[in-house]
Amino acid sequence: MKNKVLLILLAIEIIITVFGGISFIKSGMRGDSLSYYGWAFFLFLMAFFGIWLFIALFKKQE
Repeated sequence: MKNKVLLILLAIEIIITVFGGISFIKSGMRGDSLSYYGWAFFLFLMAFFGIWLFIALFKKQE
């Protein structure tokens, strides 16, 4: 049951990260530096959360 919850959270996190990456690229192309750095920080946090979820998912399978 916990594996399903972790998989769902990981899928949601990946979708949010993809849309955040698209917004990150768009703000960089516009030259909006405040938005650019905001999205960079958001993507850093999402990557950290994604790695944590990935580790938690594989620790539960052992």
